[in-house]
Amino acid sequence: MRARQDGSTVTGPPDRQWGWPSTGQSLVRLLVLGLLVLASCTRPSPQPSPIPDTQPTATTVASEGGPRPSAEPSGTHPPAAPAHPLPGGPPNETLLAFGELLDEEGRLSLETALAVFAGSVAPLPGVVPQQLPGDDAAAVGELAARVLLSNLDRLPPEVAQAVEQAVYGGIEEWIEIPPSGRTGDRLSGTLAGVLAPPSARAQGRADVEHVRALVENVRGRIEERAGRRLRLPLRVGLNPRLGSDTDAVASPVLSGNSRVIACRIAFNPAILANASAEEVTAAHEVWHCFQFDYVGLAGDERSWLVEGQAEWVGAAIATDPSDSARWWNTWLGAPHVSLWRRSYDAIGLYAAAEAAGHDPFEAMLEMFRLRNQEAVSRLFGGRSYEEALQIVAQSLVRSPEFGPEWEASGPGITTARATATLALRPDVPDVEASLDAGPFGSLPLDVSIDPGDRPLVQVTVFGEGSGSVEFPGHGPLRLAPGAGIWFCLRPAECTCPDGSPPRGGADPTLLAEPRGVATVFAPAGGTIGLRVRAVDRDEACSRLVGTWTASVMEILAANLAPYGGVPAGMDCSGDIVMTFRDDGTFERSWQGDCQMSGSHRVRGAGRQTGTYEDLGDELIFRDVRTVVTADFGFSFAVTDDGRATYRIEGDRLAIQFTTPDGAAIVHIYRRAG
Repeated sequence: MRARQDGSTVTGPPDRQWGWPSTGQSLVRLLVLGLLVLASCTRPSPQPSPIPDTQPTATTVASEGGPRPSAEPSGTHPPAAPAHPLPGGPPNETLLAFGELLDEEGRLSLETALAVFAGSVAPLPGVVPQQLPGDDAAAVGELAARVLLSNLDRLPPEVAQAVEQAVYGGIEEWIEIPPSGRTGDRLSGTLAGVLAPPSARAQGRADVEHVRALVENVRGRIEERAGRRLRLPLRVGLNPRLGSDTDAVASPVLSGNSRVIACRIAFNPAILANASAEEVTAAHEVWHCFQFDYVGLAGDERSWLVEGQAEWVGAAIATDPSDSARWWNTWLGAPHVSLWRRSYDAIGLYAAAEAAGHDPFEAMLEMFRLRNQEAVSRLFGGRSYEEALQIVAQSLVRSPEFGPEWEASGPGITTARATATLALRPDVPDVEASLDAGPFGSLPLDVSIDPGDRPLVQVTVFGEGSGSVEFPGHGPLRLAPGAGIWFCLRPAECTCPDGSPPRGGADPTLLAEPRGVATVFAPAGGTIGLRVRAVDRDEACSRLVGTWTASVMEILAANLAPYGGVPAGMDCSGDIVMTFRDDGTFERSWQGDCQMSGSHRVRGAGRQTGTYEDLGDELIFRDVRTVVTADFGFSFAVTDDGRATYRIEGDRLAIQFTTPDGAAIVHIYRRAG
């Protein structure tokens, strides 16, 4: 389903004639009567089968007005993108608001679909309309219409009738287009037409025949690209009552046992005056018919699959994909949005897969059988979900001077860009950027570095994401959650006075140029961010080795902060001592005295030992053993066998770790002596 954005009303070409000769009517009646007799001796209409594990071998059949499909599935084709990106614009406000109505998987509930349809398409009896912000209500109205038309049997009769009347009431003639291929399929297509309601013959034959040729043409090209046939017959009609912003609507035709036996498409005649719009729209709607054929009536309603696929197909098939530019702006301009809350704007996902060398046609229909993350992995040729996310996140930075992996491409793409700038200056030696992202969301960044007289720079990811960064000649470098990378700008000061690297990590990367790019991405959603800070050599070379102290009360408060804080009336005294040795071992001991509310008092002591590995800003603890002589009932352990990030600023040591239930805890120590 597709909608217009500009709100313009376009009339059809004036030279097209109206009416149907009476002789044509007689011939059609004779043909229908003959087919009814023949149909009584044939098997019932074929039903949609599950998606095959392998692509079916295509049969070569001429398609009127279009190319002959090849006998084998085609390989990856370059996208039909214009030579230069089209002018960009802001993200679509209506589309973003609609995404908030989808559930965590990307589906629109039937109740919400009714309210959206009533608010943007036509009133429905007994339904309270829901208005969405922005100027593109028709687009989301069509998304709601798809859900309703696929679930008419679940609606009250008067509501179902009102939905069908709003979408199809203006169509006076349905044109039947049988499947390309087998004779049986052609018979089934004609039978579906016989079972359809009778129609008048008042609309312009030139317009109708133009749409027939258009649909057959794009169907043939899709079959060639996809390497499989559309087995459903098509019913095509022109509906002048569709709103001026609405291009077309596709829906399944059902048999008595609720099986999909055909696909019907209602076109707005206004698009026939726009060559790009009519071609992209026809391919978009025909792909919906493929979805009905291979997936079923309501096998899946995830908008990022249903509409994202169809929009990409429309643009990829069209000779002029510029009509898809309007949805690219939201994909490119709102990279933080959850993939599961996208629809038309998910065109960018399929374009990114193709740019990475994976033909979306080989995976798209199979994706409906998979859960969200598995479907993304399948689209990207079996790469992991996280790898696919990194590919997409890097492309959204849109800085091709650092390599093609840092640029997005695809048919109909625009110049829209949401990359923020993170600038480190002598007077601002510590900068960061963060945002709340949905699953598969990202934060694209330009990074510029001018650390003044500080020779070292540390780039660190924080929050719920991973990241990657690249400077000229170095990268992309992967940033693990909570981890960082050291860079150096002056060769003579890249190492500590004793020749060792800063903080016990690897030697810093020497930067020839101070500008780079980075992205932080959230596989499961959450707050994500990137921190860039300039560090002088004395601080960078301050060693973890040594003794650090904190009070029992400070550590107790840090441990209990995620769980409501220290109980009222509780007060503790005593110290905790942490020692890191040169041989890679550590010891942590504590002794405390806690006064509880009332007269209850607890004394306790304990000792931890083990080994550690210093990665520069991350610690790995191993072989940890704990002996407690008296237990407070609260653990003071930094971690058992696991990881923690750390930072040293002067005489202050901050160690951050995550508990088994996901809480983030930070312990602050001071260097002893």
